[in-house]
This record gives sequence, structure tokens and C-alpha cells, in this order.
Amino acid sequence: SFVGKSSVTQAISHKFSRMLRREPSMEQEDPSAAAGAAWGAPARSPREHLTASSAVPLAPGDFHEISMRGVVDTEDDGDEFREGNEEEEEGREEALPDSFMSDPESGSSVADGDEESKAFSRLTQADQGLLQWPIVQFASKRNFTIESENFHLEVMRIGNLRLRSSVRYTTRDASAKAGVTYEATEGVLVFQPGENRKSINIPLIDDDSWNPTLEFSVVLLLDDIENAVLDRYQWEAWVSVMDDDAFPTNRFKEAIAEVLELRKDSYFLGKLTDVPKLGLLIEYFKLNLRDVGVWRGTLKILISDQLFNLYFFMKLFLNVYLVDFVLKTTTPTSRLLFTDSRATSLLLITCAIVLPFGFLHYLSYIKYSWRVRGISRRTLQAAMVRKFLNYKNEVRSDLSQGTLILAMTRDSEEVVDKGYMAMFALFKSMGSITLMLVYQFVAPVVFGKPLRLTVILPMIIYPVCMVLFITARGRKTLDCQELLNDQLDEMITHVDNIVLNYQVISEYDARAPFVKRFEEKVAKLNNQAISTGQTLENNAHFAPWLSLALVAIYTIKGGLDVLNGNLS
Repeated sequence: SFVGKSSVTQAISHKFSRMLRREPSMEQEDPSAAAGAAWGAPARSPREHLTASSAVPLAPGDFHEISMRGVVDTEDDGDEFREGNEEEEEGREEALPDSFMSDPESGSSVADGDEESKAFSRLTQADQGLLQWPIVQFASKRNFTIESENFHLEVMRIGNLRLRSSVRYTTRDASAKAGVTYEATEGVLVFQPGENRKSINIPLIDDDSWNPTLEFSVVLLLDDIENAVLDRYQWEAWVSVMDDDAFPTNRFKEAIAEVLELRKDSYFLGKLTDVPKLGLLIEYFKLNLRDVGVWRGTLKILISDQLFNLYFFMKLFLNVYLVDFVLKTTTPTSRLLFTDSRATSLLLITCAIVLPFGFLHYLSYIKYSWRVRGISRRTLQAAMVRKFLNYKNEVRSDLSQGTLILAMTRDSEEVVDKGYMAMFALFKSMGSITLMLVYQFVAPVVFGKPLRLTVILPMIIYPVCMVLFITARGRKTLDCQELLNDQLDEMITHVDNIVLNYQVISEYDARAPFVKRFEEKVAKLNNQAISTGQTLENNAHFAPWLSLALVAIYTIKGGLDVLNGNLS
């Protein structure tokens, strides 16, 4: 083994670099045999050379670390060849001249007084043979493409091109998954003598589903490599697939594109006023349901919520049965269910109310582990990070840190909590109203009582009035919330500018103007917060007012019936 100072390794590096880049002669009948003879070693594969050097098995990209031999680093200043054997390190540090006087490839003999040739002669045959192999690498480490196009990845061979070389390749999943974003591809690249470039074709899957920029990798494998070595760094290439679909689906793609064009051309801060809000919300629901975890969790939550409604429905019957049959002593025991004992019936009713409540408590507890909220929020937040990391520099420079932070925290939380998760509360309320309506028709049959339309009518009026109120107040409520968010964005952006430009503010003694401007923005935010809070408070009081009005009407009507003797 040979270990030298920086001048020694630099001299060897420059010499071997010139020999590897020398134009090969194509007139030899047996390139492999001639190359092996030129280096004093038989032609064999790098795996055989590594075995001959008593090397351990390597992972891709780590072959250069085998026994500290055969380092191939195309990103350094030269192709650096290192030999490391600490037992023979002493006495090997003599410096060499700037160039070699003899060339091993030419077959010339090594002179006794030539220190450079002596240093080269100390290399083992396996190490000398390793130098003849070309380097195989990807032409580019980072690659970008659109999902609607198939991608061609270039692989290049550098160095000795006189031999036939082959190397295996395969794709590996990252954020992009095989069968969803691209088709898994593997194979063997064969470089014929004199050939220095090959192309790998990777089919991409073009679908109509929105995704952020996703990535997968393509790797060159050390297994079964023939007459070549892999580059230290570019044995792996990354492919970023840019999606051409709109968020959340392509249903409103044209309307969204028009707004984006107006913003880009004239700095018009327009909003998606032409897009139906309910339709956009439904499309967002579809985006969430594409995820298997969200789909399963959504189904579990919907079922558990309806179990709560069924429990409430059961309690309605049990309460009437308890008051009119079990506790009413004038009712004959023959009309009791399951048993003739009133005490036993009372115990059964108590158990029927308490035991299911424990199970429902468990459902409420375990519901958080179904991860619907977390997965939905992660989808938005991860997509924003991926998009930000793939922005153009000029776009990224125009985006303030405060805007990105608010989008990651406040906006994503609101979209999930007030959008997708609010759907469960809506379906639970609809199920509760439906079961209450069913009770009004079933209870008279079960308990032998007359059907009263005065009880059914409020249950029909209530949801109709709520829908009309939401339709009338929806636009005003959204405008107030958007204005509040805009004021908060302006304040956070101003703080971000203060932090980034503190040095300039300090040097130009501009603290007072910036503080005054900040106070103005806080005042605007507070005023808008008052207006928004009042609007939301009025909205929250509509349902209690409606319920109170219906109860008041029923109280007057029922009370008059009792006074007139029409109702007991």
C-alpha cells in the first residue's frame, strides 16, 4: 500500500486523471486483454478485483471505502487514488515530482531511480486493474418533469471507453409511489465499446388527481456491474414530478386559472368569486377521501356519531316507558316488558341507560386515534412545504415568512376544522333530527297514544329556517372573516419585515415610523376583530332564538288547550 503527503497524492491524481481521459485506441483486437496487459493484470470485473483485494461487500456509493482503496471521486479537483494501510504507513511519505516520467499504459519499464514509478509499482495488481475501468454516473443529480410526459434519464460513462460495460438500475419510492405516480422500472444498461451515453425511459402516470410535487429516485446498482465503477455521488438521481392538476380537483380548474393569470399579469388580488363555495367544499371532501386512512377514519366517525343518536333515540322511549308504565302505579303490571316486577324493570332501565354510555365514552376517547384530522392537516401542510421548496427563486423571494407560517398554522387548521371536520357535526345533527321525527310517528303506535301534528311541525320548520338563515348570512360572515385574516396577515408581514430589515432600520434611525405603522395595523386588526366578533355572536344566537320562539308558541297553544279542557 501507498500513503503519501498531499503532494504525492496530487501528483498521482493528476497522472491517473490524464490516463483515464486519454483517447483510447480502437485498433486493438481484444480491448479487455490489452487493457489488462497494459496494467500488468488480467481483465476482470470490478467485483473480481475487489474480491482479489480481500474487500468486504459494498452498498451502492460506498465502494470507494473498501479497505481504503479505489476512491473514485469525480467532484474533487482530480481523480484521487488513495491507499491506506497503517502498518506500512511509516517510511512512505516521500514527496514525488509534479509528473510521472514513465507511463504504465505504454508498457515502459520502471527505472530504479524513478521515485514516481516506484510509488506506482507498490500498488497491488488489483488496485492497478481498478484504474482501467470507466466511471458510470447519471448526467444530472436533480431532474424535473411534468406528470403528463414520460421521462428520459441520461446515464454517462467517463474514462476508458474501449471495453463493453454493463450496470443494473432500478427505481425507488420516496414521496412518489410506484403504480400511482410512475411505473416501477428496472433493467440493465449496456455500453458498447466507444459508447458513452445511455437513456433510461421511466413511464409516468397521468391522472386527474391533485398532488404536490412528488419525488422518486433511480439508482445504479453495484451488483453484477461489469467493466465499470460507480461514481461516488451520482450513482443516484432524483426525479421531481410536477403535477398539472388544480387544487382540490379539476372541476373548477379554468376559473382558478383565470384568477391566477389576473394576479400574475396585473397584481390583481382577486378571489375565487366565480366558484360556488359549496361546490368547492364538496371537491375538497373528495380530495380528503382519496386517502385510505381518511376514508376509513371518516366511516368510523360517522358510524360512532350515529350510535350517539341511536342512544338518544333509545332514551326517549325508555323515559316514556319509565314514567307512564313502570312508575305509574295505576298501570297494570301485565303491560310491563320482560318482567312483571316494577323494581326489576327499574333496574333494567337503569342498566340500559348506563352501560351503553360507557361504550360511547370509549368511542369518543378512541376517535382521536383514527387520525382523520391529523392526516387531512398533514396533506395540506406537507403540500405547501413541497410547493415552497420547488418555487422559482423570484417567486420564493416575494413570499414573506409570515404568510407561509400563517398558511401552515392558521389557514390549514381552519380548512380542516371548519371544513372537513365540521361535516361530522352536520351529519350528526341531521341524524338526530331525523330520529326525532321518526320517534314522533313511532311512539304513538308503541305506547297507544294519538299522533299530534303540533309536535311534528316545529321539527320541520327548524331545519328550514336554519338553511335560509345560513344562505342569507353566509356571504357577510365570510367577508368579515376574510377581512380579519387580511388584517392579521398585514400585521404579521410588517413584523417579518422589521425582523429582516432591523439593521437598515437601526442605521437610518427609522424605529419610530415602523412602530407607528405597527400600531396602526394593530388598531385596524382590533376594529375588524370587533366587527367580526359581533357578526359571529349574532349568528350563534339565531338558533336559541328560533328554539325559544317555537317553545313559546307551543307553550301558549298547549296551555290554552289545557285551560279549555282539550288537553290533560
